[in-house]
Amino acid sequence: MIKEKLQHRKLLVIIDDVDKVEQLEALARSHDWFGPGSRIDITRDEQLLKPCVDDIYVAEEMDEEEALELFIWHAFKGCHVNEEYVELSRRVVSYCRGLPLALKVLVSSLATQSKEVWESQLDKLNTIPPEDVVNKMFTKLKFINLSHSHDLAKSPDFSKLPNLEELILEDCKSLPEVQSSIGDLQRLTLVNLEDCEMLTHLPLNFYNSKSIKTLLLNGCSRFQNLADGLGDMV
Repeated sequence: MIKEKLQHRKLLVIIDDVDKVEQLEALARSHDWFGPGSRIDITRDEQLLKPCVDDIYVAEEMDEEEALELFIWHAFKGCHVNEEYVELSRRVVSYCRGLPLALKVLVSSLATQSKEVWESQLDKLNTIPPEDVVNKMFTKLKFINLSHSHDLAKSPDFSKLPNLEELILEDCKSLPEVQSSIGDLQRLTLVNLEDCEMLTHLPLNFYNSKSIKTLLLNGCSRFQNLADGLGDMV
């Protein structure tokens, strides 16, 4: 079915969260399943990929200065940053060990807070690995802004964020889909997906939401169609 539908189309295909060769073969068994010039990116363990791919690229973690620049840009939006916050930002970067998603989730919870809140949150983070920062730390989080994360290929697991009210993923150019657990968020009122160029659809259960009032899809050039039942979304 995949080959019949897509073999004449030039595509960027992103395959994530597979742990068996059989899954890869079911989704992308051969180059001729897709049109000439297509690119298939698979984010997974190197040992699983070796027999199946032409090249393997190991993404490098950002160095400390790159990570600090990214964090400060998102946290302060180009405004002047006093030295106290620069040092606190360095502590955040050191904790996150160059993981972009962890950095940006922490931006969401710290950006508008006082120095005392930053220090308190950093003290708590010392007991939690950065890989678990989304799942274990911010169950009370009400706002996430991951805008301009051009390499973000997978949205957070929203099942760990039951109190989320606003989600902003603007200009996440590599994001192909939104995690289906978004449909279970009962307090979510705003979803901004503007300029997510790879996004083609939303999970079906998203349209069952009774809380969402604003959905922004401007610039989603590959988005195919909206399901029925948008309700009061504008």
